[in-house]
Amino acid sequence: MIVSVRRSARVALAAGILSLAACAGTAAPATAPLSSEPAFDGVPAADIARAALRRIGGAPAVLDVSAVVRVNMIEQSERPDGPWLAYESKVDALVDSSRSRAAYGMTTTMPALPEFNMGGAAEIRVFDDGSATRFAADPSQTWRGMPTAFLESATVVSTSTPAAVLSAALAAPDLGRGPDQVRHGRAHGALTFTADGRDWTVFVDPRSGLPSGFSQAFAARGDLMLSAWGDVVVDADYAFWWRSGDGRAFPRELRIRLNGQPWRHVDYVGVSFDPPADFAERLARPDPLPDAGAAFDPDAFPIAENAVEIADGVVTYEGGWNVSVVDQGDGLVVIEAPVSAGLTRTVLERIARDFPDRPIKAVVSTSDAWPHLAGAREYIARGIPVRHLDLNEPILRRLLAAPFTRIPDTLAEIGANAQLRVLADGEIIDGDVNDIVGLPFAGLATERMMALHIPDADLLYGSDALQFAGDGSILVHAKVYAEDLLRTACRADRLAGRAMAMHAAPVSTADLAKQLGLDPDDPCAAFD
Repeated sequence: MIVSVRRSARVALAAGILSLAACAGTAAPATAPLSSEPAFDGVPAADIARAALRRIGGAPAVLDVSAVVRVNMIEQSERPDGPWLAYESKVDALVDSSRSRAAYGMTTTMPALPEFNMGGAAEIRVFDDGSATRFAADPSQTWRGMPTAFLESATVVSTSTPAAVLSAALAAPDLGRGPDQVRHGRAHGALTFTADGRDWTVFVDPRSGLPSGFSQAFAARGDLMLSAWGDVVVDADYAFWWRSGDGRAFPRELRIRLNGQPWRHVDYVGVSFDPPADFAERLARPDPLPDAGAAFDPDAFPIAENAVEIADGVVTYEGGWNVSVVDQGDGLVVIEAPVSAGLTRTVLERIARDFPDRPIKAVVSTSDAWPHLAGAREYIARGIPVRHLDLNEPILRRLLAAPFTRIPDTLAEIGANAQLRVLADGEIIDGDVNDIVGLPFAGLATERMMALHIPDADLLYGSDALQFAGDGSILVHAKVYAEDLLRTACRADRLAGRAMAMHAAPVSTADLAKQLGLDPDDPCAAFD
């Protein structure tokens, strides 16, 4: 039986409105002092966890839920303090705890940009010895192996429930008590344990006996977007508790923060603890279960062995995130420090081979998206200055201060003074040849990006502003970025014959203008 929340929600909302009306015009009560009473004084951790699990009705053998997971793309957004771009996944999850298996159906969209392809509908199966996924858009319907770390936007709806978290705590041999934590105005008991390489804390409210949330501290090694920050902390709150017809308690909301920033918000729109009619079909094991492959290692991120010559003295090492090198005669300037310290080390090895005995004067970081700047720590550790947009200095300083205690990188091991220098509007990194001019973007959606002009190469570097489909057309969502790039160059009288970017090989700016409906012979006329 799926428990519907719609009618009950309308009743609750109406009651809330009446309550607010009754309070209108009255003074707000004084804030109550935080409770200083110890929570569960002297009670062993296992007893608290068992009591909390009983309080919610125990760990169900079957969990069948429908949920909406809204994820703030805090790694990609135009402002690090929000508001953030967001995507939304509609997830149906079926968990058979007795046999350690689960099935998920997930459809992901970006509500603010429905044209953007987020992968469409997917099926996911998870077993104790592996996991697999397949996409509805794949005509072969082939099951493919997938490390579970890549599936958390779906699996979070079942692995982060109170029953799952409390069961993990009780299964941990190191379950213990931590210091009480004040949450929501009073001290909560803190149950600590380790599982799957993460340090967990579960918070239990002494008045209700319910778990109020949890936190995890871990090295986000296997996540491309999070690994830049070394040791990360995820903390979560349960909210909007309901009780099902058979007496089980379940929170309808799960709010998750990453390093203190709002990250994932899960709304449970349907919950059942009974096997559905298609139970066996949904949980069927692919035969064979494909190999999930190696866990993601950001330090082993691939990049081309050989550089592509873009112009005289300008080369690019191509990969998922391109890195370019400009030879200025008196030294080299590297453009971008993406992905990881390990990728930076690989790039530096390539540079040492291809430009022997040539010093690196600086690396220029042109964007604040986390994968774009994650390799900057390695340059700082080696004493190489990082040039950057003024608006991006705070996030770069946060990056350099990030703790890497669990899996230390070079900067964590040896330390170094941060050599961060703003590259101002129109400022020139000069050399014997191939001067580089900094051009902060002047546009609608690119305020944390910086373009670069290399006059000797008749080349404009556009940060992340050029994104193309396989046929060479500008992606729908990126047309405004490309227009911002041309506007920025025209404003500074720095338009070049070609333009390139982190994810784009050089293209004619006349072709760009034509795709954008501008005059290819005089695109700057549109920005007068």
